Amino acid sequence: MKKQEIYHNYNYIYLLISNIINRCEDSLDTILFTWLVYSITNQAGWSAIIFGVNQAASVIIQPFFN
Repeated sequence: MKKQEIYHNYNYIYLLISNIINRCEDSLDTILFTWLVYSITNQAGWSAIIFGVNQAASVIIQPFFN
């Protein structure tokens, strides 16, 4: 299969778009969840802890599933 042919495969396009949307939602989730904690507690320390825990889960689990 040539490189140009893959872009005409609709299954590939759907997979690519769904991955892009998923990555955007993950980033948005991280930002909004940290912001929510800050708005409830008014303490940057708790926001940093929540951000770190959220990212640590990805760092620990992701190498096993990629």
